[in-house]
Amino acid sequence: METPNSVSVISAKRIEQQGATSVTEALGYTAGVSGNTYGADMRFDWLRIRGFDAYLPGYFVDGMLARNNNTWTVWKVEPYGAERIEVLRGPASVLYGQVNVGGIVNIVSKQPLEERLNEVGIRIGNHNRVEGVFDFSGPVTKDGTLLYRLTGVGLTTDTQVDFTEQKRLYIAPAFTWRPNADTSITVLAQYLRERDVPDNRFLPAAGTLLPNPPFGKIRRSLFTGEPGYDKFHVDQWAVAYLFEHRVDEVWQVRQSMRYREMSVDYKTVYGTPGVPNLGRSLPRGIFTTDETLKAFTTDNQLQADFATGIVKHTVLAGLDYQHNTFGQRAGVGAGPPLDVYNPVYGTSITDPPLYTDHTTKLSQTGLYLQDQAKIAERWIVILGGRYDWAKNHTVNRPIPIAPDGSIANKKDEAFTWKAGLLYHAPIGVSPYVTYSESFFPSATLNPDTDAPFDPETGQQYEVGVKFQPFGPRACSPLRRSTSSGRTM
Repeated sequence: METPNSVSVISAKRIEQQGATSVTEALGYTAGVSGNTYGADMRFDWLRIRGFDAYLPGYFVDGMLARNNNTWTVWKVEPYGAERIEVLRGPASVLYGQVNVGGIVNIVSKQPLEERLNEVGIRIGNHNRVEGVFDFSGPVTKDGTLLYRLTGVGLTTDTQVDFTEQKRLYIAPAFTWRPNADTSITVLAQYLRERDVPDNRFLPAAGTLLPNPPFGKIRRSLFTGEPGYDKFHVDQWAVAYLFEHRVDEVWQVRQSMRYREMSVDYKTVYGTPGVPNLGRSLPRGIFTTDETLKAFTTDNQLQADFATGIVKHTVLAGLDYQHNTFGQRAGVGAGPPLDVYNPVYGTSITDPPLYTDHTTKLSQTGLYLQDQAKIAERWIVILGGRYDWAKNHTVNRPIPIAPDGSIANKKDEAFTWKAGLLYHAPIGVSPYVTYSESFFPSATLNPDTDAPFDPETGQQYEVGVKFQPFGPRACSPLRRSTSSGRTM
């Protein structure tokens, strides 16, 4: 209610009540968020916020950017391991760095609890779905200074499409040490392994939405890939720590740090889109990619809470840094056609020639400062600014279509700022107005130059009204995420 932005928080309880099996499903009822951009797809949580992609530049885990490199190394999130999911709509570069204009999604991991928790379950569903879960937490020592949590998931399931399947193993240990009331250190780790056969159905309108005489409708369960060849294998792990220390009644410091690695081995035979009237035969292509990612992220914050007369200030200063090393070897080519009414599989598939073989190093440093002032307990004013420095170093190794290779270096920097004004009326209504900016350097290579495209920038003006009814069933006012430490 006191934040001049549009914010939604989806708790673990709500995720459980919805029966959500992915972040996309968990956000299915969240205003401004749309999922399943390409239909049912187990590979990623394809999300858009206010029409802009959120799965590329907008994913955060525990307040730290889990950015990918515009390809297939998209960090995968297990919803059972999430304590809550936060959605901040609109540009958020001032506090969160390199993001686009649509907004961000922050996944807050389950952290150790002071009370004991012992949960074991089995969930079954359609398409031979069997999923085992466990979640244990509580104090390790009698005085409660050391806490632990261990969360895990094992999943195997088919899908509504022939020959497709998903197999997942996820485990996430966590420890919190609180030597005194003013200091807390939490260590978070996770490992996820998937061995999937995804569905990549690009089908024409004829035979699906439109008639295709004399052949009729194409089966909804049709698999357009090649059994035994198609695969989507993912291995990812991360280690992070969150440190908080209150110096006195005014000052507190926070530091978060994470190192993560990810690899993707993806091969697929796919139906070629855009065929207006295929008859029986569907043209197909072949795509392969082998990718690796190593990423380091840190965020360091100093916060001061003080008053000047009738004005209460929360001043936040921060320095964040990230460095990603990403490698990709990808190929594309033509594949054998498929009779969509009488499919015959088993054709020998040969990996197509490479069209890219490169390594990219991305680094970014950001300085930010924000003051959130509360005037006479009713007016809230936010003013913040940030300066970013970004570097992109790409080495393109020789391939048949580009035997000479190339090296590309690109540096970008930008200043972004935001300002907001909100009035928190005693009747539970909070009108607000805000202006904010975004800055997002691109890792996508221009095929004409083999160099990265120019950064994306965005500006937004927003006017809104929030309403919170009074009564015992009303929600408490929204508070900032303690996982990220940033006042939204």
